[in-house]
Amino acid sequence: MANKNIEWIARLASFSKVKEVNFPERILQQVHVSFSDGNSNVLKGHRLVVKQLARYHTPVLVNSWLELMQSHDVKIDVGCYTFAIRGLIENDKVAHDRNVHIQNLWRRLQEENVRPGLKMFSSIIEGYARNGEYGSCCHWVDQMYNSRVYPCILTFNSLLHCCAKNENSVAAEQWFRKLQQVTLKPDARTYGNIIETYTKQSDVKHSIRWLDAMERSGVERSATSYNLVLKMFADSGHFSACIAMIKKMVGNENYINPDLYSFNILLHALANMVSNDNTNASVELIEQEVENVFALMKKCSIQGDLYTYNSVLNIFAKSGHVEHVLKWFDILQQRGVQADLVSFHSVIDAYSRQGDISNAKIWLQKLLDAGFVANDTTQNLVLNAFAVSGDGEGAVEFLGEKVANNGMFQSVLHAFGKSGNVEGAEKVFKSFLLQCVPVDQYVCAGMLKCYAKVGEYTKAGVFISRMEQDFGIDPDVIHFQIVIDACAQAEKPKLAEGWFSKMCEGGNIVADTHVYNSLIYAFSHVGDLPNAVKWLDQMRSAGCSPCTRTYSSLAFALQKSPHVSVAKRLLADAQNERVVLDRVVYNSFIQAASTPAESFEHDAQKMSS
Repeated sequence: MANKNIEWIARLASFSKVKEVNFPERILQQVHVSFSDGNSNVLKGHRLVVKQLARYHTPVLVNSWLELMQSHDVKIDVGCYTFAIRGLIENDKVAHDRNVHIQNLWRRLQEENVRPGLKMFSSIIEGYARNGEYGSCCHWVDQMYNSRVYPCILTFNSLLHCCAKNENSVAAEQWFRKLQQVTLKPDARTYGNIIETYTKQSDVKHSIRWLDAMERSGVERSATSYNLVLKMFADSGHFSACIAMIKKMVGNENYINPDLYSFNILLHALANMVSNDNTNASVELIEQEVENVFALMKKCSIQGDLYTYNSVLNIFAKSGHVEHVLKWFDILQQRGVQADLVSFHSVIDAYSRQGDISNAKIWLQKLLDAGFVANDTTQNLVLNAFAVSGDGEGAVEFLGEKVANNGMFQSVLHAFGKSGNVEGAEKVFKSFLLQCVPVDQYVCAGMLKCYAKVGEYTKAGVFISRMEQDFGIDPDVIHFQIVIDACAQAEKPKLAEGWFSKMCEGGNIVADTHVYNSLIYAFSHVGDLPNAVKWLDQMRSAGCSPCTRTYSSLAFALQKSPHVSVAKRLLADAQNERVVLDRVVYNSFIQAASTPAESFEHDAQKMSS
């Protein structure tokens, strides 16, 4: 009879795993068998059913099953309650009143004099920690102490994990001190959770401090904690810091071997470095760094996977070097790694960044021939080739009857904007609206750029003024900057100043470097050096740093209206601020600095009067 009971319970547990189907209450009533009290297998089966019911179904069914157990004289032990409470924690269907149901189970446990143990509390706290519910974790720690059950290292690790999810470094430090007060020894997971708390805050100083503390503590280490710090550096594109850390891991006297994930993070850092507009890395340097990564992998006896090679393809695609993308696409296959959709996307992306429509289409066909299905990302990448080349009509033709999304909308507008075809852009904008393609802030920016390209400041002004009314979108700093660009293109610097004032009304939008650069360009474009320098000074006062574009605009103004003292001052400023000037701009400053001219101060006085 016991075996039959176990069979029933197993079948019910299996059935209850199906989330889409409600657990039929009638089955509970159909089980009319006598359970053998104390049979561990039967009790284990009950726990499994309780767990599945709590996780996927309603608390009513959990209580029904517990009552069924009691009616057949099966003792409900602490394990059943542990499974029931843990299941409810993981049940998204009861999230809004989860704690009420859990408290009911807790009350029932106490009424039946079932003594909770460390395993139960640890399991409950771990469940809440995974959800990031710090308040509930603390509540159950209090219940734990009230029941005269004392936490172990697993409990503290769960609490620290919850702190990491909430980026609560203050609480993490407090729990670590409590852990030490009760003379528990922290392990690798303990330190890993604290390090994760700080890496999520991009706090380099404290992340490294806790990594060093883990090393000093003599805790057996793995690559996991180091990978957290590596990821922090990689996300900000600090490739050199990642390389230094990898070498530290390999060169450590206890030899903390990096894993495959460590090297994939390293390639992610290189990709972010390449994406950084300020990088001057040549393709030769990038390729050398990639080879260095693979050399380190070989030293650690680690083979790259598909993600590794796709990262390399992405690096060269972002840097716009098609020949290297094709080279590594062949290497990927030569090393027995099967290319996937992402691999093909990198090749298409490389051609698209060069505006090579023909080859982008060829690789689209190769993608299809390989058995892959083109998705929205694929279409967007090919459309980007049309955008870069300025072929708006071709983009519309390629899109054909396909259902467009926001990304496609932006690419088509970019294509028309690149060629200055405002009429075509307006036509396709209306067409997409009729197709109910959603309009977001990026689409609006795309339409504004079309106007800015040809200096249609009037149309740009009308468009930005109607954005909220027509599309429910509040213009942001990017939209205003584009309108200022339109005024600059039309040689209307005073209108540009007017839009700057309008942007600052209300104080909700703060001007950034790009806005100030546009204003400086607007006055430089008409040779109004005094006002251009005035906006440079305001830029610095606002805490924005001048960049290469800033000084390029000022060099243009100096060509039209050379002033020795101003040229010398600006050149010195650029050197002090370590702004990289290209040869043409640098020569413009040198030439202006050696040309006799009317004093800048006199010009400024005339302008102000």
